[in-house]
Amino acid sequence: EDLLVEGLMAEREELAVQRDEALKEKEEALSTLEEERNERGRFVAMSEAGLVDLSREMEQAWSELDQQYVEGEQLVQCARNAARKAQSRCDTLSLQVGELKGELSAALSNSEGLSKECEGLRAAKSDLEGMLHKSVCAGNNA
Repeated sequence: EDLLVEGLMAEREELAVQRDEALKEKEEALSTLEEERNERGRFVAMSEAGLVDLSREMEQAWSELDQQYVEGEQLVQCARNAARKAQSRCDTLSLQVGELKGELSAALSNSEGLSKECEGLRAAKSDLEGMLHKSVCAGNNA
């Protein structure tokens, strides 16, 4: 009977040691899980802050892009207006040159008998054609 009691006592002590070891392992596992949870929480908080910052940066970039688009549209409109004005000026110059050519031709016809006046009119015609060419070139370059 004493042997049986001693065996049970030894078994009880061994079970107590196993229980203590199991409790210690459980506490270590819980501590590890708590650390991992805290680390995940810090990571989530950092990720959320990063997303907020990224969202702000994207909003600012979109705002800047919108402003650049508006400025680009304004530049395009200015260029179109300048092109219309240049075309209108070219058309006016072309009509004026046509009128001048007609006047020059009439003057040349009326002064066939006068050689000095003919030479002067020919020179004027040549000058006007040079001006026409320059005006047309200048209008095309505008």
